[in-house]
Amino acid sequence: MGGTLRLETRTPETIDPAIVRDAGSAEFSMEVFAGLTRINADLRPEPALARDWEVSDDGHTYRFELRDGLRFHDGRPLTADDVRWSWERALHPATESPTASVMLGNIEGADALRNGDTDALSGVRVLGDRLLDVRLVQRAAYFPALVAQAPSLVVDRANAAEGPDWSLRPNGSGPYRLTSFSPRSEVVLESAPTYHPRQSGPAIVRFTELDPGESLLRYEQDQLDIVRVGGSNIDRFSDPREPRAAELRRAPELALTFLGFNSSRPPFDDPHARRAFAHAIDRPRINRVSLRGHHTEARGILPPGMAGYRADYAGLPFDLDAARRELRLSRHGPIEDWPELVVATSGSGLTAGPVTRAIVEPWRDQLGVDISVEQLDFLDYLDLLDTFTTADSPRHLFLSSWIADFPDPFNFLDMLFGSKRPNNYGGFNDGFVDLLLELASSEPRHERRLALYRLVESRIVERGGGVPLYHRVSHVLVQPWVTQYPGQPVVREWLTDVEIEPR
Repeated sequence: MGGTLRLETRTPETIDPAIVRDAGSAEFSMEVFAGLTRINADLRPEPALARDWEVSDDGHTYRFELRDGLRFHDGRPLTADDVRWSWERALHPATESPTASVMLGNIEGADALRNGDTDALSGVRVLGDRLLDVRLVQRAAYFPALVAQAPSLVVDRANAAEGPDWSLRPNGSGPYRLTSFSPRSEVVLESAPTYHPRQSGPAIVRFTELDPGESLLRYEQDQLDIVRVGGSNIDRFSDPREPRAAELRRAPELALTFLGFNSSRPPFDDPHARRAFAHAIDRPRINRVSLRGHHTEARGILPPGMAGYRADYAGLPFDLDAARRELRLSRHGPIEDWPELVVATSGSGLTAGPVTRAIVEPWRDQLGVDISVEQLDFLDYLDLLDTFTTADSPRHLFLSSWIADFPDPFNFLDMLFGSKRPNNYGGFNDGFVDLLLELASSEPRHERRLALYRLVESRIVERGGGVPLYHRVSHVLVQPWVTQYPGQPVVREWLTDVEIEPR
């Protein structure tokens, strides 16, 4: 363990684990705070603060035994009661966590706490400083992965009581402590000597926020150790004549970029309208031309490498005749009578990006729809998604990306399309989907569970719950002295898996 790792990334909005809203911020939280488990490099849950766990025969009760001698970064002992309190804080309505209801909502008493009926989480019993029982409403084989996620991480209650900016001075529980935080500039982490579950990884990690051109320049000057590349730079470093070609790492992410509809209001409250627009997207061409073949075309929701993925699933193919037939079946009348439609997306600049243009222009040219694109700063875009289906929202479609928190179909199908999930930004509501999701979540037989999720995926796609576009492939330049780089196919704590040679 040692050395300094230098990389470029977007600095987080916050690292309060209960309220992070995006994958990048969640990853920072997972380095500074720890959960009972972590997702390891093989994408499986393994012990972190917990030494081990047991599950009852009926699958409803988990008993976690914490490691001996756990401490927060300031040296204060960390106990099972801190775990319980952290979960209660995340679920409390005053915290306004965007994801605690998903990650912790299956614990008995979670709904009562979220509704403000109680301040205690009745499904968690603290049996001693190092032991706690967790009772679930329904079986969930993936529960050990949920307690590795941001809302489940353990915070110091005295630290959290310091005020709204407490997370800028965190007394963490994880492998790294925050030593410098400059939003939109730089974040510095140092290895925490109090964290005993994993004593590995670089001693210091510097994250700098730069534009792509500046980050690549600094990499080529050996001032950065890891940088992401995209577009024409992927072609450049894929050329074997490029001196640094051997430093390019390609790795599929368990991720999805998709188009969502505002399903709560006309015209996209009608599945025929949603299917029409899905049939009018030429995904093969988008992936071949707009994305230059650097990613993987998506026909379903689940990405390659995910249990339940179907390579032979066709989804709703590009078919303009089918699109026009669906429009004629729509109850909202001829498209000439529709209002101007607005597509919301994250981005900057005067014009929409190539993928957005490749989606919108055929709708305008082939279907005759009046449509415009609204680009927003990333943080403003997150705010917009939270209110996308409100009555006064002027937007009709959105372009979004999602990366797995853990490798299970629940993390895509349930979290993005369950009717009561906070990340179901378009308000897709299908009673049959909800029923199948409930059955799949508690099904103990693996193959039966995957079969249910396949039915869910087909129903979502074929009812126009969302239009899968592509699954991202990560393209990263890694310096030769970074001898162990695990990649980031999911959102997880990963810095302790990095190894650097002395320079």
